[in-house]
Amino acid sequence: RTKSITQKLLTQFPHKTWVIDAGSLQVINPKVIPPHSILTTNPQEFTLLFGQNLKNQPQPKIIQQVTCKAQTHNCTILYKSSTAVVSNGQTTFLVKKDHPGLTKGGTGDCLAGLTTALATKNPPLLAASAASFIGRTAAADLATTKGACYNADDLASQIPSTFHRLTTKT
Repeated sequence: RTKSITQKLLTQFPHKTWVIDAGSLQVINPKVIPPHSILTTNPQEFTLLFGQNLKNQPQPKIIQQVTCKAQTHNCTILYKSSTAVVSNGQTTFLVKKDHPGLTKGGTGDCLAGLTTALATKNPPLLAASAASFIGRTAAADLATTKGACYNADDLASQIPSTFHRLTTKT
């Protein structure tokens, strides 16, 4: 059901900038990825989508494969790992700030939501890179008070104040 709904929407509205996450990444055919879409993949989703397992691969191989797939499919990929790789096939950014709390259920949904919000007014590469940086910085901010003991609701609540801090001149 997820596959048919996702593929129907993607093929019906290929001119839209889509943020594709979670279950949809696990079932769609890569051939229906519209140009300029943003894919927020974890290692398992990347493997299911593209048939390439990058888990436990060296960083240069991950960067090369993410960049290649982004270029092949004319999309932006935000590959979520200890160092996030964000690429549109021409430009690639690494977001190194990481926190173990980001592996909890729902934190990827926060990232997808933030990416979607930023993509409404920004190019896909900028939206995905900024969302990754802001989300990871918010997680680091939470770590100062909660360690790794936070959940997705905590992260969603932290993002606005972290964003404000990052964008306000002092």
